[in-house]
Amino acid sequence: MKIRIIRLLIFLCVSFSYAQDKPIKLSNQRIESFNSEQGFFQNTVHSIISDSSGYLWVATPNGLVRYDGYSFDYYYHNIEDKNSLPNNFVSTLLNDSKGRLWIGTRGGVCLYLTDKEEFILVDQSIQKDLFIKQDNQNRIWVGDAHKIKVYDSTSEDLQHPNKIAEIDVSHVLNESIITGVEFLSNSELLVATTQNIVKVDINEDDNYAITVLELSIDANIGNIKEILKVNNSIWIGTTSGLYQTFYENGQLLTVGSYFTKGDTEISASRFDIQALFLDKDKNLWIGTRNDGAIKYETKTGDFTFFQYNSKYKNGLTSNRVNCFYEDNFGVLWIGTAQGGLNKFDKNLKDFQNYSHNAFDDRSLSSNLITDLVEDKDGRIWVSFFRSEISKSSEPLDLQSGKRISFNRLDNQLRQLENQWVLTMFQDLKGYWWIGTNKGVYLYDENQDALKPVILEHNGASESLIFNRVIQQIDADQILLAGQKVFLLNNPWDTILDDKPVEVQSELFTIGKNNQINDYNKDTYGNHWFASNLGLYRVQVENGSWMVKNYLTTTSESKNLALSYNYIFNVHVASNKTVWLGTYGGGVMKIDLNSSGDPENITGFHRNDGLRDEVIYGILEDDEGLLWMSTDMGISCMDPKKGVFNFYDVSDGVLSNNFRQSAFLKTSKGIMLMGGVDGLTVFDPKQIVKNVNAPKVLISRLKINNEPVVYGKKINGKTILKQSIAETKELDIEHNNRNISLDIIVQHSATPNKNKVAYKLEGVNQDWIENDSGKTTATYTNLSPGSYEFLYRGANGDGLWTPVEHFKINVLAPWYLRWWSLVIWMCLVLLIAHSIMTYLVRLEKLNQKLKFEQLEKERVREMNQAKLRFFTNISHDFKTPLSLIIGPLEKIADEYKTNDNQKYFSIIQNNILRLQRLIDQLISYRKAEAGHLELNYSKVTLGDFMYPLMEGFEDYAHRSLLNFYYKIDDPNKLISIDINKTERILLNLFSNAVKYSSSYKEVSIEAGIITQNNEEVLSLKVTNTGGEISPEKIDRIFDRFYRGVDEKQDWNGTGIGLALCKSLVDLMKGDISVTSEPDKKTEFKIILPISNHGDVIEEHELKKYHKIVTDWLPSELESIQDQPMDASRSTLLIIDDEQDVRTFLYEAFKDRYNIVMAVDGEDGLLKLKENLPQLVISDVMMPKLNGYELCKQIKSDTELCHIPVILLTAMDDNFKKLQGLELGADDYIVKPFSIKYLEVRVKKLIENKQRIFEYYSRNSFLPKDSLISSSKDKQFLESINQSIEKNMSNSVFGVEELAADIGMSTSHFYRKLKELTGQAPNFYLRNFRMQKAAELLTANKNLTAADVMFEIGIESKSYYSSAFKKIHGVSPSEFVKKR
Repeated sequence: MKIRIIRLLIFLCVSFSYAQDKPIKLSNQRIESFNSEQGFFQNTVHSIISDSSGYLWVATPNGLVRYDGYSFDYYYHNIEDKNSLPNNFVSTLLNDSKGRLWIGTRGGVCLYLTDKEEFILVDQSIQKDLFIKQDNQNRIWVGDAHKIKVYDSTSEDLQHPNKIAEIDVSHVLNESIITGVEFLSNSELLVATTQNIVKVDINEDDNYAITVLELSIDANIGNIKEILKVNNSIWIGTTSGLYQTFYENGQLLTVGSYFTKGDTEISASRFDIQALFLDKDKNLWIGTRNDGAIKYETKTGDFTFFQYNSKYKNGLTSNRVNCFYEDNFGVLWIGTAQGGLNKFDKNLKDFQNYSHNAFDDRSLSSNLITDLVEDKDGRIWVSFFRSEISKSSEPLDLQSGKRISFNRLDNQLRQLENQWVLTMFQDLKGYWWIGTNKGVYLYDENQDALKPVILEHNGASESLIFNRVIQQIDADQILLAGQKVFLLNNPWDTILDDKPVEVQSELFTIGKNNQINDYNKDTYGNHWFASNLGLYRVQVENGSWMVKNYLTTTSESKNLALSYNYIFNVHVASNKTVWLGTYGGGVMKIDLNSSGDPENITGFHRNDGLRDEVIYGILEDDEGLLWMSTDMGISCMDPKKGVFNFYDVSDGVLSNNFRQSAFLKTSKGIMLMGGVDGLTVFDPKQIVKNVNAPKVLISRLKINNEPVVYGKKINGKTILKQSIAETKELDIEHNNRNISLDIIVQHSATPNKNKVAYKLEGVNQDWIENDSGKTTATYTNLSPGSYEFLYRGANGDGLWTPVEHFKINVLAPWYLRWWSLVIWMCLVLLIAHSIMTYLVRLEKLNQKLKFEQLEKERVREMNQAKLRFFTNISHDFKTPLSLIIGPLEKIADEYKTNDNQKYFSIIQNNILRLQRLIDQLISYRKAEAGHLELNYSKVTLGDFMYPLMEGFEDYAHRSLLNFYYKIDDPNKLISIDINKTERILLNLFSNAVKYSSSYKEVSIEAGIITQNNEEVLSLKVTNTGGEISPEKIDRIFDRFYRGVDEKQDWNGTGIGLALCKSLVDLMKGDISVTSEPDKKTEFKIILPISNHGDVIEEHELKKYHKIVTDWLPSELESIQDQPMDASRSTLLIIDDEQDVRTFLYEAFKDRYNIVMAVDGEDGLLKLKENLPQLVISDVMMPKLNGYELCKQIKSDTELCHIPVILLTAMDDNFKKLQGLELGADDYIVKPFSIKYLEVRVKKLIENKQRIFEYYSRNSFLPKDSLISSSKDKQFLESINQSIEKNMSNSVFGVEELAADIGMSTSHFYRKLKELTGQAPNFYLRNFRMQKAAELLTANKNLTAADVMFEIGIESKSYYSSAFKKIHGVSPSEFVKKR
């Protein structure tokens, strides 16, 4: 107890002494403010906090603001979005141990889940006078004016924190409200109200039951606004000042009071304390209502004030401070009322800036500074471009914290107000030498006298305009250098007496258009003169100034060649090296040997790390570092390492643009640099690197340009299972290969100077470095595989973080997995093989196409030759045809018997047919050659069509053809070539009749239609059946092409439709064909109706109609079927040509029964109705040709015995062999001899008779070729095998035999009878008797009973009689003869 009391007394004494002394100073440090120009649109800040990712969150009366160091994002209440901010008035913020953001608003308390980027309402009952605190056990204490709610933040359910208690202390508040809480321990709570402070003891085991103790406090403490526990002290902020107390035995002992009513040292009024904050250096920050921010250094007890000053733009923006927050980078954020957000970098580089203020007479007189000089009293003289010179009112002292004030010299120096002051120099006698654009002046500060300096040489004045160098060489000599270099000896009295100073000639010549810019002297006695055209090294020998070196870019020695001639300044370093600053050529270093002679020059440029090539001034600090003023800020170079650091406006420098000669290092080591916007003052010892490493993180992920947050699904798959900032490995599907990663470097000191670098291994070879601390790395179409994304960040001073790793796994599609690759490899090999095979086939195809092309050319030439041959021979045919027709008509007139007339009609029809073919060939040849001319005549459509239709109707009646026609508008007068149009219709009608179905139906329609606003003649010819396949329609009008398949290989020339096409084209018309399977085929012709030709009379049409009568075959007398004569053999004649059928009928009718059929199908039906003894068939027939007919006959066991003779016009060995292989008994080529045909018929029928005669006594197969049909032989062999197998069976008869070989009894009877002439029972008997003879011949000792048993006969008498009938003797006599 005694020890505690002693400690308390010591603490009270120390605190009291601090409280009495209270060293106070005003801060001159720079504070950065944020307003609408930086994107911050709020002027009042209630609370500031940062989340686990490093983002800064700012609570304002109008929404929640997030700052990433580069830009601001705003969050507002949205009525339509329940997951938005509950209310725009945000009063307090807290970041809990789970990384959740607790937000107190006037609409209640909510959570913001940073990984999911959504708001979740927690409690809507607490809305005003909010506070949110977190204790050491991670419990969240949320309170308002009268109650406190406690939440457990350790729960895994981040969206629903568990409320563990609600503490109501309204009964002890006495109408006051809670203003704050502090934790003495895990179970002890200090609750501050507006009137007092109570201690609340909490019993967690008793459902958070409380015990309340009101603490005794100083009577002066009232209207409490804020409390803060710092170690063992309780700091209390009130409306009447700040109190430091110590808790002991139920009371708060006051150990110090500050800024109270009687504290007149600071302010006449009491300070209203708004906020208390303890930074990481254990310094206390105090926010007041009207007096700005106060920093209390707990170690020294010093107070530093930060206040708003309208004359200082880099200070606090408002004196009402609401809150403080220090981030991880040593930056203190200050929230104000009506001043917005302020930032104070505790590690800030202490650059102090001064500029002209029109409302402050103690500010600089202008901003564009030309020279800076420290006088012997430590005051700073500042010259300007066309403005009066300013002088600091006191010696420069940065430690005081006071801002420098300047006096404007409005005495005699005011005469220089409109001149450009280039340089100022105070000599050892205290006189000021001032060089301007008009001359040089001597100023006596004590006497306030300004005298111009006039030089004469040999009675002539010398110009001193733009004289930049004024230096005192020794006690008696002054050096002047500008366009010339002079040395003045004891000039003071002469100048003060207003007399010209006599000078010797210039020390050395620098040439015309040159100017000396700077001068310096080293310890070797070298005088260095920097000029516009190079560098001069001068030494004084025996009183003479000798130029030892004139160094330029063209110096003889490469080691001594300058990189640039225009030199602004020359600096001699402490290590005796010489440094040159140039106007556009960077900085150069001259190394001297031991004698002081230059031996090497090294240049430093942008490639070496120098940011700007213009160097206005060079200063050296006590550490040997070189500080250079440039057009891009201040550069600091470490000569030993050759490394540059840069400081610009982002670091607090007033301006990036400085000026020549405007640089100074004071006797205390303070550096001043002047530029276009004013003056920057700094102590190089205080300009240190920020060693706080930045934090670099991936802030956002986009896939296929779509933002992805935690829990979001793409294509049904969750991409992020935690926030992207916490994710170290990412798996994406192959269809999500376009990704963007937002990378941000978090370091709030100078975020504009932060840098970020990244690369994706396997994609980027080198690091991609970005000079801004926020960038987006985008990669598209990443191939499947694993990638390592490397990234790092640097703060404003170039301190880089370690390399961070982020793994990206692009999953291969299923078809690129290992097992798929095996399959693909096999497929590739297969494809490669297929390609090779294809290429080989393609080459073969190309060769084949070449051969086909050659073949086509050959065929075309052959067709032309064929056509020419047919045309030529057609002309040769006409004369023989005429000689045949003439005599034939004479003979027909003399021999007009019925039989002769039939033959004459056949001859006449075929002569006319041949004549029509000849005419077609001649016409087609003329059309092809272009020699066919049109002969138009005018006629009505009816006059043209009706006679033609009558001819067709007559032919249809005779041919049993169903024909109809339709003519629209028959009285319409048309102009056409009648002859050629009739030829077209005749050809189409002939084809329609020829290729129609069994139920022949042909129709013709004619009429006038309108096409393309013109009247045309439309003709349609339609027939049923006979469809044309689509692939053949395209070739149907080709010459020599016949649209038939292999089963319908009938005769024709293939030029009929080609002629029609040629004639239609000649008349500028169009012909087309459509075909519907099993329905109809239609040819449509469109002919233009011209206005050519003369009207033709009706009687003149007869000559045209003769074409129809000549074209259609003349009528033959119908063949009358004769009754069948059973004694005769029957012949079946099958041919689609009526003339051939008639001719053969007449040739055979006297000796045979004749049955005729018009085609193969008809012949097959009649064959089965009445079995003939022989079939004569044409080969080329519609529906079923002769080959197919023969094949079906010979493959039918009931019909295969019938002989077949094929007649054909194709004299081709292959065709002949084909017919014989199908089973034809003979193959006769047209034209054939009727005598030969008669003999072949006779011989085949006689052969049939020989077979009947053989089988009348035998049942075994003949050994010769008497039976030629293999089907017949197989039939007979099967019968014999069946009998052989069942011969011993006495009940095995005809029915059993037919059943055994698989035929009905009736079919078996008819077949065997037709083939052998024997009835089945006789055939069976004969077979058994022949077998008996074989048995007896083989074994003479067999008895009759043995033989009868073997051949299946039970009756001995039947056996004996049957044997004798077949062999002519009885069985016993047969044995004796053998």
